[in-house]
Amino acid sequence: MKPTKQSLTLVELLIAISIIATIVLGVNAMQIGLLQMFNKGIYRALLFQSTSYAMELMVREVEESNSVIITTGATYFQLVNTDSGKTSEYYLDSTDPLNKKLCYRADITQPADFQVILPYVKAFTPEGLEALGTPNTFRGIRITLEAEDPNKRTDKSSYLQSLAFCRIPKNAGNLVQLRDSGGTIKAYYSTIQDAVDAASSGDEVRCMGNNSGIFDGTFRENVTVNKSLTLKGGYDTNFNIQDRVNTYTTVDGQDDGTVINCQGSGLTVSIDSFIITNGGMSLSSVNSGDGGIRIAPRGGGSFNIINNTITANPGGGIHLADYSDQGPVTLTVANNSITGNGKKSGIFYNYIEGGGIGIGLEPDSSALITNNIIDDNRGYVGGGIRASGAEVVISNNSIRNNVQSSDIGGGGIYATTFGSTRNFRINNNLITENISYAGSGGGIYAACSYGIFYITSNSIRGNSNNRDGGGGIYARSQGTAFYIANNDISQNHSDSTFGRAGGIKAYVYYSGHTMHITNNIIASNSVSMGMFGGIQADIYDAVIFLANNTITGNSAGSGAAIDLSLGSGSTFSLVNSIYYNNTANSISTTGSGVFSQNYSDIGGTGYPVPPVSPETNIDKAPVYADAAYHLAATGNEYIIDGGDPAILDPGGSRSDMGAYGGPGATSTIGFTGTLPNSGVPDDGSTPYREDIIGTF
Repeated sequence: MKPTKQSLTLVELLIAISIIATIVLGVNAMQIGLLQMFNKGIYRALLFQSTSYAMELMVREVEESNSVIITTGATYFQLVNTDSGKTSEYYLDSTDPLNKKLCYRADITQPADFQVILPYVKAFTPEGLEALGTPNTFRGIRITLEAEDPNKRTDKSSYLQSLAFCRIPKNAGNLVQLRDSGGTIKAYYSTIQDAVDAASSGDEVRCMGNNSGIFDGTFRENVTVNKSLTLKGGYDTNFNIQDRVNTYTTVDGQDDGTVINCQGSGLTVSIDSFIITNGGMSLSSVNSGDGGIRIAPRGGGSFNIINNTITANPGGGIHLADYSDQGPVTLTVANNSITGNGKKSGIFYNYIEGGGIGIGLEPDSSALITNNIIDDNRGYVGGGIRASGAEVVISNNSIRNNVQSSDIGGGGIYATTFGSTRNFRINNNLITENISYAGSGGGIYAACSYGIFYITSNSIRGNSNNRDGGGGIYARSQGTAFYIANNDISQNHSDSTFGRAGGIKAYVYYSGHTMHITNNIIASNSVSMGMFGGIQADIYDAVIFLANNTITGNSAGSGAAIDLSLGSGSTFSLVNSIYYNNTANSISTTGSGVFSQNYSDIGGTGYPVPPVSPETNIDKAPVYADAAYHLAATGNEYIIDGGDPAILDPGGSRSDMGAYGGPGATSTIGFTGTLPNSGVPDDGSTPYREDIIGTF
């Protein structure tokens, strides 16, 4: 690529104007000093511009070439273009030690034909990245370039460093293998898209990984899948052994739209063992779905996303488009690491629904999201996961450190049901340290309009929100039933003057609807400026049944640890629970609904121990055996076996008060699974494309 001459720049015009002003107007000594300082700044900018121009030339030609040749310690590099058959080079001419020049030669077979592109170079260091099979041959390069002003008009030098990578040559061959459904080899290709285009429905596309010795394992392309296929990464050079632990296949979308886009009717697609990265558009145009994997079904389909690392996609990790003609879709997202999506360079991208996973399902569709690591994603709605629609199961995931930025909610999970009588389950997940910056539900935002919603056996800890309420859970129910059971809801926080309930914020309305809150630990939640540290509930013509919970150590700026707004026709029943050691231990109620509390240990009330008929409640400090709030064998008279005689423990004895009593009692509350070890391992050694950075 031959450099082109630059036109006169604004910086150069300013220099000319300053010189003319000095000659025409005349200035005193102080003004001359100020003018010199001004001119030095201009010359520094001009030097940086010239250095940037030289760096841009090199980066562009690297990206148009097929490989880089660099000898260790050398001050030159050569670029091989197998399509044109030519090799060019950039080199440092040190003939004059006082004026080292960066030069360009378009064809190394024509040594007399060269051009100086930057004089007075202080340092020029090319470093090879991602070695290929041939000695001194690389897929990419790191270039360090430093230059100074030849006339010393500024004492500062310009310094730039950049990474650049070559494209795959058209005749590279044998990087992707295509097999039919019976395992017979059909052909070889240099890109994934070429193999997909040539495939028949039901074929398998196998992609070479990085430990082959002849290929770095990175495909820089955007792939569209419009037929039923299986895509697999991490293969050896013979395409017989898939080793997702030691052999990585990366698909890099280069911030130019979706990395893998699945679209069509009735497709069956599996995506297995890839690193999927850099999916998204520019800051001004990025939209939900322009990320790592986009699924756009029309007329049904089945999609399996398994064993992948989906990372650093500004447009989000995985997106399933909710079309009215979606048809019956089955989606499985399993054993993936989904991290760092929905952002770039610390910038949040707007309108990404589900920074890690965003799915919208029609009533006849279903999704299973299991055994994934979902960490450090950013979303407008749902920082980690946004899921809406029909039958959804979210289980055994680690959902951590995700952030939601709108006034809606769901730092970890945003979940809604609509238009279906099917069920939504959030079960046995570790949901920690998520944030809803401007909305509700730091850990979970759940809205149930139809069917039954289950939030069970999760550890929901250390989450926070900054608006309406529910540092741990925000639950809105107008469906058939809503169950919150066997969860550890601890150390969550609501931080706003509008904040309500560090633990659970609940809305339940419409006749016949019931929310069951049972066998939970609701502990050490807080509200800094708002009210109600533990639970705040608004109930209208509906029922909340609060049984066998341990509610302790919750605090708020003001108000009770439990606050109830009981509308007409509503009922709130507290039974078999321990409600003790909260900073505001009272229960506040307003409205005309019915409130009852029975067979519970309620601190600060003065209920007698033992209970005296007709009282069924007590006020006795519980003794815990451990930090998990198991009751100690001694010191808990009238708490152990002190629950409602009509409610039995699993062994058939009279129920205990607290989270470990009653028919739903278990020995462990909260997440009880094994933390996922999901995705393609990423040791951090793969350098992704970076923008030019510089200081001067």
